[in-house]
Amino acid sequence: MPGATSRDLTPLFLQKLTREIPEDLVEAICLPREEIPSRLKKELALRLYEKGLLSFGRARELSKTPPDTIHHDSS
Repeated sequence: MPGATSRDLTPLFLQKLTREIPEDLVEAICLPREEIPSRLKKELALRLYEKGLLSFGRARELSKTPPDTIHHDSS
């Protein structure tokens, strides 16, 4: 895209995060930039579930993980 900046090409989710998280911290995440939004959602979903703040189903929904790729240990 002529005249486009890297911020123009950043997914909206990541743009929202960088308003809250300084850009240098986002850049410090050791993942390809395009993987950061989905990884952060997965990490957040997992942590909220572990702390009992989000149900298993809602955590799976937040992380956009298909039902057949994650299993819930109800023990």
